[in-house]
Amino acid sequence: GTAKLSVKMNNELDCFLYPNQYVDYDADTPCVVYAAELCKGMDNQADIYKAVCNYVTGNFVYDFIKSVTVKPGLLPQIDECWKNRMGICQDLAAMTCAMLRSQGVPARLMIGTVGSNTYHAWVLASVNGEEKFFDPTAELQGSSKTDTYTTERYY
Repeated sequence: GTAKLSVKMNNELDCFLYPNQYVDYDADTPCVVYAAELCKGMDNQADIYKAVCNYVTGNFVYDFIKSVTVKPGLLPQIDECWKNRMGICQDLAAMTCAMLRSQGVPARLMIGTVGSNTYHAWVLASVNGEEKFFDPTAELQGSSKTDTYTTERYY
């Protein structure tokens, strides 16, 4: 059967401050624990965003082997990405979203294609009311930032 729901939220971005099936974390998730330490004392979303993105860019690598061996339908592996300091696009993007969300920055895990229909995931955060694009894969030389991004859905 189907159910029809009508939902009213004070702010349409509030749902991007919480975990979901694709950005799956809790207070004990290692990247969330670290984000609290990394962003300690920061109250400006721009500072938090910059600290998290710089940390991911400076401490992770793109997993080229997993990118060609991954099975369709696999959800992002945040803890595995954190532990191994590497992941594919969806792992890196979901982990970044978890870190940002846990620190009060609404962040969407964007899923779609880049360039000539290569399946891809990236981050779109709302920083002090302004949309900010972050593609950890491109930052880690796993893909090109100059390609066209086409959004299919987001979580």
